[in-house]
Amino acid sequence: MSDVYVAEGGFITHDCTSIPRKPRHTTNKGESMITLRRTTARRRWSGVLALATLLSTVFTVAQAQDVLRVATRLDIANVDLHLTTNFDDRLPLLAVYEFLIGIDANGVPAPVLAEDWVWADDGLALTINLRQGVMFHNGNEMTSADVVYSLERVRNEGPRSSEFNQVTEIVAVDDYTVEIRLSEPTAALLGALANPIAPAVMVPEGEAERQGGTISRPIGTGPFQFDEWLPDQYLRVTKFEDYAVDDRPTSGFAGRREALVDVVEFRPVTESTVRAAALENGEVHIASALSFPDFSRLEGHADVIVEMIPSATFGDVRFGFRQGAFADDVLLRRAVIMATNKDEIVEALTWGQGQVAHSGIPFFSPFAVGIHEVPETYDLEAARELVAQSNYDGQEILISYTPGIWREMAVIMQSHLADIGINTRIDSLEPGSSLQKWQTGAFDVFVTGLSLRPDPMNYYMPFWHSESTTTGYSNAEYDRLNEEALGETDMDRRIALYQAIEELRRDDAPWYPLVHTTETVGYSRAIEGFEPWSAGYLNVWNVSVP
Repeated sequence: MSDVYVAEGGFITHDCTSIPRKPRHTTNKGESMITLRRTTARRRWSGVLALATLLSTVFTVAQAQDVLRVATRLDIANVDLHLTTNFDDRLPLLAVYEFLIGIDANGVPAPVLAEDWVWADDGLALTINLRQGVMFHNGNEMTSADVVYSLERVRNEGPRSSEFNQVTEIVAVDDYTVEIRLSEPTAALLGALANPIAPAVMVPEGEAERQGGTISRPIGTGPFQFDEWLPDQYLRVTKFEDYAVDDRPTSGFAGRREALVDVVEFRPVTESTVRAAALENGEVHIASALSFPDFSRLEGHADVIVEMIPSATFGDVRFGFRQGAFADDVLLRRAVIMATNKDEIVEALTWGQGQVAHSGIPFFSPFAVGIHEVPETYDLEAARELVAQSNYDGQEILISYTPGIWREMAVIMQSHLADIGINTRIDSLEPGSSLQKWQTGAFDVFVTGLSLRPDPMNYYMPFWHSESTTTGYSNAEYDRLNEEALGETDMDRRIALYQAIEELRRDDAPWYPLVHTTETVGYSRAIEGFEPWSAGYLNVWNVSVP
């Protein structure tokens, strides 16, 4: 059980149990799944020799003892975290930037650069007291002016601006006190501040303007400072000597986060097999997002530890409402959902180690009361009937995706749609192109995933409310339910509203969840202090190398 943060006057409480570990198991769904596994394995091994040759060149630098080397699955695309929702951007850069309030190990809002916070008795103001002596990487102390600037930028320019609709004013009371004023009480404000998606991290006042309108060289308060980024080669961060260490217990993004190495190098290596080989050969200390075959091969290795834990991330399918066959055809959307064999996706995508997702609310969330007990129906014949009743005329549908395992999910989805007579083509995308498609809504259907959010409103509101969604989706009842839930402070009422939102989501089908994946990470037995996290982030602070 994590610390519980209780607002003054009994206004809001946060309580979250630890995310459970799921026993590893194997399942057998017959020859078709075995064939799919073998096909997937062959695809993973293709080009390994060429990539291994490249890797041997890439890792020739930074061999000093005080360098921690990390192999990630993808390169970053944007260093301005206020403006990007891309997980692979924040994976390394949340060692550079820090939250005012972040999530702890269990996804609960916790103080980071905040010393503490107090709610007004009427719930219309949140006063945040700042830690003193916190230094930016540019040598200036962080004050309330920097906090006001950062939060205003997030709520006015960021893709999650709708989460701050009830904020009327952010005021610097004094150098170390900030007050956030609201038009009405909202229990979701702490979650909005702690949400790691397009995160409300602190930057110096006026920094974006000094850099030409957007941040191209990160300046934060984190234990590491940005040094160099060579696209498709490495992102290097170095120890910040003037870092203000928080002595509170380490938990997720909160508490003690100390740089114990001089340099961390994040290297994008797209093939899991090559990441695993680099780890096994000692070329990297940590390798993220390993495949199940690599996990199985490295179990019990003399020099390597591999861990597979249930993930807070879930895969999902999102329909486009600005273009394509799904935009005005709920029957066709329902047909696709009904034709999706989620058990097969769990087997093929996670080798049977993940679990089916029936809701946008994670299975471990205190808000997920009963939601996961009602699975969506899989029925091919009924799906074919819905296609026949729909307006679908045989046109080709483009399946876009976020690179990584979501491409494999797109391939499986293509097979499922073929079973009900829907003609599709896979859209080959680089990370930047994929992100642009999502941000502009220029897609027919999009296959991707959602990482951990501290509150269900962090899922429902920014992605699907008509004033904030990039997809073009608009539903007045959905908007009304979200707006009511955003302002609700009673826990039971909030749960009821989330249930209603889920029922509407199933009926109108703007998107649907598929599978909770796993976090499979390998790391050298020689390093100390590294702990895998179900949220998927690679916490490189408090880690030392021999």
